[in-house]
Parts: sequence; C-alpha cells; structure tokens
Amino acid sequence: RKTTEARKLGEDFLRQYIDASTGAQKLDGKLILGRFYETLQDQAAAVSAYLDAERNVDEWLKDLPDIRQRAKVAVSVSLAEYYGRLNRHAETVEAYRAALSHVKADQGSSAQDIRLKMVKALMANQQYGDAQKELDACEKEFASDYRIKGLRAEWVLRQNTDEAAMTAAGNFLTQAIAARGDDLWSLYTRARVYIAQRRYNDA
Repeated sequence: RKTTEARKLGEDFLRQYIDASTGAQKLDGKLILGRFYETLQDQAAAVSAYLDAERNVDEWLKDLPDIRQRAKVAVSVSLAEYYGRLNRHAETVEAYRAALSHVKADQGSSAQDIRLKMVKALMANQQYGDAQKELDACEKEFASDYRIKGLRAEWVLRQNTDEAAMTAAGNFLTQAIAARGDDLWSLYTRARVYIAQRRYNDA
C-alpha cells in the first residue's frame, strides 16, 4: 500500500510539473517521468513515457531549433539505452538508428559514439553481418578510435572461440591496448583469451 501511495504521489507531482511547463522543461519532465518508472521497474510505463517524449519533441521545442535537434538525439539515445538494459536488442538498434538520423554533419563525435554503441547492439542481436559492415565504415572514418579494435575482438569471440578466433581477438585487443593502455575491458579480455590459450606468462 505504501509503495502504491508513493508511486501515486510521484506520478501526480511529475505530471503536474509537465502540465505546467513549456519547451525544454516539459521535455525534461517527461524524461524524468520515464526514469521514475524505470526505478519502479514498470517497463511499459517507462517506454511509453520515452516514446511520448520522442513524439512531442518537435511540438514542445518548435521555437528552439538548435535545442530541438540535440534533444531528438538525446531522447532516442535514452530510449536505446533503456531498451538495451531490457535486452530488447532489435529495438535498441532501431532507437540508435533514429538517434543517428538526427545527428548533424558537424557533430562527428556524437555520431561516432552512437555508431559504436549501435555496433554492440547489433552484435547482441546476432546481426553479425550488419555489425561488420558498420565496423568497416567506422574504421574508415574514425581510424584512430581504439574502441573499434576492441569491438572487432568482441565480434570474433561472439561467433567462435577456437584457437584461430582467440588468436585473432588477442591481436585486435593488443592493438586496442597499444592505443589506449588503460582500457580495462581490453586488458581483462585479452588476459582471459591468453589464459584460455594457456599463455599464462602473457596474461
């Protein structure tokens, strides 16, 4: 009963705030409502709140074009990340694609981060061909990004763990570590690969 009362109080407060707000504050309120439902583990309500925010960005921010464009990216990324936490991988991919469709040409770093997150979602959804194509494109555009080598290693290991696959993955991880020596994921994963190969001194 107390949980139900607390939920109602929280919902009423946030909905009153949303109703009384305009522009960016209205959008913020709707996103906070989505996170509120997340904490309550009400998946349907959380997704509904995020989708409502996505549908209404143009209307709520019609007089703020620069903020509107960035808000569209942020809302789609929020939705993608939530789908990811729910292991709804196909929807995660689509939400990241929606986010990318809103990124401007001069926002390269945003596109780079989103595309690499989308690669992970593609692999989680076992769309390995699409993930490889995206990785190839990313490597051409962002050749110095060490995360690409780590993702290539993950791409290999998700599909095969024979000796040849582990050697290939280990090589990708060594390249990632050479570019970013403090990348804990690459260091840890390479150590696991070496242990599986009985290369204990290298691990």
